[in-house]
Amino acid sequence: MNNQEIVTMIGQNVYRLRKLNKMSAKYLGELLGVTQGYVRLIERGKRGVSPKYLLTLSKIFDVPVSEFYAVMDDLTKGHDPLNVLKGQIGVSIQDMSEKELHFIIDMIPRLKSLR
Repeated sequence: MNNQEIVTMIGQNVYRLRKLNKMSAKYLGELLGVTQGYVRLIERGKRGVSPKYLLTLSKIFDVPVSEFYAVMDDLTKGHDPLNVLKGQIGVSIQDMSEKELHFIIDMIPRLKSLR
């Protein structure tokens, strides 16, 4: 794994943990002492994270620093696939507009009828 892949992986895990904790990028930036834009650059793998920030992030999210180096496959290993899917859906809908959420809710009965 090269350096850019590691930076990207860390960023994806910061994003995942932020969403799981229902935290805005702005609020996380305030906790870190950086801007919301900088948080988003980290999450997109455009900026690396210093050891100081990794330690602070691990305290904020109450996870070991190694959590930021976890590959997504490792995070889902040994977990119930249905719960993993539900978690992914929960993270996915966090940034949706009200209109998009209503569309999803309207589609659920239609999808159930296809079973």
